[in-house]
Amino acid sequence: MMSEELKMAYRIFAKENWEVGSKLMADIFVPAPEASDRLRQLFAEKLRACMNPDVAAPFLDFSYGLDVTDSLPKVHVPTLVMHRRGDRVIPLELGRDIAASIPGSQFIQLEGSLHPPFLGDVGPIVRGISEFLGDAIDLNPPEPEKEVGTEKREKNKGRFFGPGGAWTYSKIGRSRAVEIPHYWQLYPL
Repeated sequence: MMSEELKMAYRIFAKENWEVGSKLMADIFVPAPEASDRLRQLFAEKLRACMNPDVAAPFLDFSYGLDVTDSLPKVHVPTLVMHRRGDRVIPLELGRDIAASIPGSQFIQLEGSLHPPFLGDVGPIVRGISEFLGDAIDLNPPEPEKEVGTEKREKNKGRFFGPGGAWTYSKIGRSRAVEIPHYWQLYPL
């Protein structure tokens, strides 16, 4: 989690200079070198577009103030906790603590430092979810030899933007779909 000093600096920048505050958040959520300068710039722009300076600091306080520790032992459904090793928003140890507090949960440590799960190398995330659900998928299927409709499939996968929300994994007809907030990816069976 952010140190108190960093939170205080963020609050000041969010209120006094939201452009600088949003860039500070981008450097924490999508740090270099894994994230390009352009990605960090886009992330900061999206932050400024979706919240004003009066909301930014209270939102951070609210987010870091949430404590579900007492509820975790009450979770009695199969649970998968995934966490990137270099996440600067929430330290890896907290991800481990969450998994350890949920009876029977599984923990997968991922490489990388990007906080949003839909950025960076999503292959291990998709693979981990599909294996957890007992339906492992090949993320690199062979190229099809025939045309489908009037277009050739590109590496047997399509990208579709869809609703945000929690990750879901499901079979749709002859395809499997993984929903990542604001992102859909379909994999043929």
